[in-house]
Amino acid sequence: MKKYKRILIAGFILLCAFLLTLVTAVLIFRFIKHSRLYQAGQMATPTKDTKYTDLMDRLESDTSRSPAKSPSLNTGGTELHKEEPTETAVPARFQREALELAVAEVLEPNGSPWIVYAESLTSKDIAIYGKDATATDQMIAASMIKIFIMAAAYDQVEQGSIPESDLSEDIFSMITVSDNNAANRVTKRLGNGDASLGRQTVTDFARSIGCPGVEHNRLMLEDNGTQNYVSAADCARLLRMIYEGDCISSERSAQMLEVLLAQRDHDYIPAGVPDEVAVAHKGGDLMNCQGDVGIVFSESGPYIVCIISNSVFSEANTKAIGQVSALIFHAMNEEYGEASVKPKD
Repeated sequence: MKKYKRILIAGFILLCAFLLTLVTAVLIFRFIKHSRLYQAGQMATPTKDTKYTDLMDRLESDTSRSPAKSPSLNTGGTELHKEEPTETAVPARFQREALELAVAEVLEPNGSPWIVYAESLTSKDIAIYGKDATATDQMIAASMIKIFIMAAAYDQVEQGSIPESDLSEDIFSMITVSDNNAANRVTKRLGNGDASLGRQTVTDFARSIGCPGVEHNRLMLEDNGTQNYVSAADCARLLRMIYEGDCISSERSAQMLEVLLAQRDHDYIPAGVPDEVAVAHKGGDLMNCQGDVGIVFSESGPYIVCIISNSVFSEANTKAIGQVSALIFHAMNEEYGEASVKPKD
């Protein structure tokens, strides 16, 4: 009996050691990832990349980006699609069903839930693939909640409640290098020093623009037994409003787009598009969340991509997000065949 006891105790100790090693490895991976960004001097005010400044110049002179009615979504099943196009609608630029089947094949071996949302901003056509999730389901947000913190902050600036100088540096840092402390400072400033009121301000702002799935329940990396949530449909709506100049005001929309274009983490959506293509995006990851949401400015026209997984963090998921991004890029540019993913730096 004592012998079996010793074996059980030894087994338990080995199991604990294994779990501790696994958690430590994930934490080290995330630390190295973010340290690399800071060591590269990302916290400094950036020198504007030529492709980004050229893009902003083109967007400012583009008179076709007038606010448009958002497509209505049918939430009855896994796939959600827009209403039938009117006679004046631009023809779809991609084969929706073929894209959804290709995405399903890539994600088949991965855990769940997953949601993938792609929308052409020229034709307004939408493709959605959900694996145990729909576009309106709440998903653990990780740092993707920060696009809503940014928008709520600029809303307060626009209202004259907070000077822009109090927020601009932290907004830039929390988006471009995912600085959690900066995000928390912005949230607290929105609540006049009260984190709870600041979080509620973000949630209320999201609801005011038609994003009911957004909940800012905790500060970044705070452990209070809750999570922050977004939905793919909510993220797409905010990004669409920013692109169309209809989020708060055309000036604030342009500011937010410029900040998103300055993103320094290129592991997810950018991994599936050519280097010369500009991507305005914000990704995030936790032990149970990996994802990225953004606007890709491809030659054939801009499009929205929202890819969110709430399965266990893994390198396989990182690769899958890049592969799905590549599939969407090829579909949007009418280039079919096996998608290739750029190797990460």
